[in-house]
Amino acid sequence: MENLVPRLSITVKSGKVESASVDLSYEQVVDLLVHNKQVPGIVDIPDTVLGPKSGSESRAPPRPKPWETTAENEG
Repeated sequence: MENLVPRLSITVKSGKVESASVDLSYEQVVDLLVHNKQVPGIVDIPDTVLGPKSGSESRAPPRPKPWETTAENEG
């Protein structure tokens, strides 16, 4: 069986797109994951939890329901 080599190509930092290619065998990727090491070319995204105050108030009026729009149009 052939030695298949996955090609990793990812990176986005500060709005700029940087591409990086790293040739790793399947065994190397598994070894990095098992030993909890950083896989080259993978961006670490921090966990972000949005609280109730992070959203904004709705400014648009609620959409009329179908029976409300037909009643207005007929009368």
